[in-house]
Amino acid sequence: MGFKNCQKFFHDESGGKGTFTENQFIHFMRELTDLGDYQIVEMFDIFDCDDTGIIGFKAFFLLFSLITALESGNGKQFLYLHLDAMFELIARSATATHVTWQEFIRFGYLMGINECEIYNHLHMFNINIFHKISRDEFQMYYFVVVDTLDERKKNVKNNDSADTMQSYYSGTDDDRRNCSIM
Repeated sequence: MGFKNCQKFFHDESGGKGTFTENQFIHFMRELTDLGDYQIVEMFDIFDCDDTGIIGFKAFFLLFSLITALESGNGKQFLYLHLDAMFELIARSATATHVTWQEFIRFGYLMGINECEIYNHLHMFNINIFHKISRDEFQMYYFVVVDTLDERKKNVKNNDSADTMQSYYSGTDDDRRNCSIM
């Protein structure tokens, strides 16, 4: 689905209003993924950065691009193209220079990586989770972390096993046991 087709789909599905309500978003995500309603609403809240109860095409396109990139194992390519827009979305400001650890983790949630996995991958950077993370650190840390997603997807393809978006959003018992911050 190219950009123009995606625009047309969004326009048609939004009834020509140019925005998706939470209900439209939930319906769309139920059709596209196997995520639960709680996870879908959490995603909607992240993309509804103005807290208006609607998302526009830019947010929709970022989400669609993210899902497509994750499904195809091209997370790094997505980051190269959309990291600045995602930082602004997570920080809820176009002029923000830093994000909190919680905001940083929210982006990980979108990428399908739980907090423990993120922290375990970044322990080499000696991160203090109580300080803010700059835009440059955000970029560097996520390029390190997103290798996990791309490798996970490549391993799944190589093993010819079934994969779903749901598996990205749930940690295993081993993930929780190995979490350094618990």
